[in-house]
Amino acid sequence: MASTCCEVVWLRNLLQDLQVPPQTTLLYCDSKAALHIAANPVYHERTKHIDIDCHVVREKIQLGILRTFHVSSKH
Repeated sequence: MASTCCEVVWLRNLLQDLQVPPQTTLLYCDSKAALHIAANPVYHERTKHIDIDCHVVREKIQLGILRTFHVSSKH
């Protein structure tokens, strides 16, 4: 999710340079655990190895740049 988040930010900046008004980007993920970790500001001991990635995604969600949704793997 973090790499996708960085790509979204880059594309938003490019579109702003082209005078396209920014909109909230919808990010679909098939992992409910990843969505919960990204949205929950509480630190979990089991997630310390992905701490920086979580902060990147969480920050963009709080700024309104991203909205995350769950989608089933079969879809």
